[in-house]
Amino acid sequence: QFNAFGGRHGYRGLINPFVPGLGLDGKLEMRATDVGAMARAMGLPLQSVPTGVLVIDAPVKTEGGEIRVADLSGRLGESALKGNFSLSPGGIVKADLQTGPMHLADLLSAAFLEWRGAAPSRESSFSVGLPLGLTGEFWITPSRLTLHEHLVADGALVGIVATGSETRFTLRNKDGEGRDTKLEIGAAGGSGTRTIDGSLTLPVNLGTDLVRADGGSVAEGQGAITLAFKGEGRSPAGVLAALTG
Repeated sequence: QFNAFGGRHGYRGLINPFVPGLGLDGKLEMRATDVGAMARAMGLPLQSVPTGVLVIDAPVKTEGGEIRVADLSGRLGESALKGNFSLSPGGIVKADLQTGPMHLADLLSAAFLEWRGAAPSRESSFSVGLPLGLTGEFWITPSRLTLHEHLVADGALVGIVATGSETRFTLRNKDGEGRDTKLEIGAAGGSGTRTIDGSLTLPVNLGTDLVRADGGSVAEGQGAITLAFKGEGRSPAGVLAALTG
């Protein structure tokens, strides 16, 4: 057990330092009265540091050198947190998490910007990859995802896939009529300039979304609007300046 970042954390179970994955077979417990200290220590590039009590309980087991958390559960403030997580040799992560409310801007910042603790801005530097050299897949299902101050998505699925120097971000969501909205963004390149590419697909109900001034329909049926874009730069401002699409 150890105390750090305003919390008390511990592991109770078996450890075998002579086998891959340390032969873990036990339970991980994390308790913090305010998660803000931990978030700041991690250097998360967020507009506002989260606050609230953090409680996590997770059975941990090593199988074939892979560390697995099959049933993580807990809460951050009043929001539930659950899912599963695995860490393979070489820092390869697979995670599937269900969380409370989140903001799209924070997820994009965590995926593409350097974790230096500073709030994200148009001048923030892009990162080459995920922190600590991690690669793999992260799938997150927030209870509510704020896309914009006046636009909130329920039931959205967010995916972050990192392979070496490339990171890709996917957002999928269904509207009230079951139509799919999809956002994809990718970043690749070395430690200097990053190439950003992506697309946004929006569903359209031709009978209701396209109408004349007198209220009559222009057409009938279902359609979609797809926007593709590409840019290059060291920061969001650089990419926006070179954006094409």
